[in-house]
Amino acid sequence: GEYTNQTLFLLGLTSREMGNYSDAISYFSELLLNDNTLGRVKLELALAYAKEGSKQKALDLLEEVKATNPPAEVVEKITIIEEILAGKTAKAWSASISVGVMLDDNVNVGPISDTITVNNNQFIIASNQMPRPDTALVVSANLSYVKPFLEKLAWINSISTVFNEYEDTKNRPFDMGILNIQSGLSYLSERVRVDLPVESTTLKVGEPDYFFVTYGVSPKITYMLNDTVNMG
Repeated sequence: GEYTNQTLFLLGLTSREMGNYSDAISYFSELLLNDNTLGRVKLELALAYAKEGSKQKALDLLEEVKATNPPAEVVEKITIIEEILAGKTAKAWSASISVGVMLDDNVNVGPISDTITVNNNQFIIASNQMPRPDTALVVSANLSYVKPFLEKLAWINSISTVFNEYEDTKNRPFDMGILNIQSGLSYLSERVRVDLPVESTTLKVGEPDYFFVTYGVSPKITYMLNDTVNMG
């Protein structure tokens, strides 16, 4: 029987994910015969053609989509596909840094009330144990390197850090810094990403400094699931 447009689209995505590029091209092409205005479908068909090796057909479809003045995020995706078709590789190195201010109304995690009752006995909390508000400088940074190999595999290395320093010197024992180092294999497909990094995390707390170090393997699987798909 005839498939609905939604079914054709999902069949096309599934076929391309499984490496059946000719079937994916067939499903997407049939869908475009039903409605030739679906820019998203043209993009997915272009990717299928690119995977199959039909670069010119992929480029022609990308030009059709660009001619419709699509949103900026679509233009960005088209640019990425064009770079892949041109044989350009993604940037291996990436870095980021951010600086901000944190407002903390209870630095020392003190009790809300200055009295507590235990077994009908009331105790008064010392004033220096009551909640202390303060502001803190917060800095975070990340540096990563990706080394692709084969078609969907990459080796990813990253180092990231975040630390905060309170303005009031009395709150120095609550300063904190984290350093995380990861290195491992990553598999990335259209909808599934599997990461298997070995990582080490160092936590520095207070003044004088106390250090805590952990290390191990942190596997992670990410799956993109859409109940409905926008084909336009």
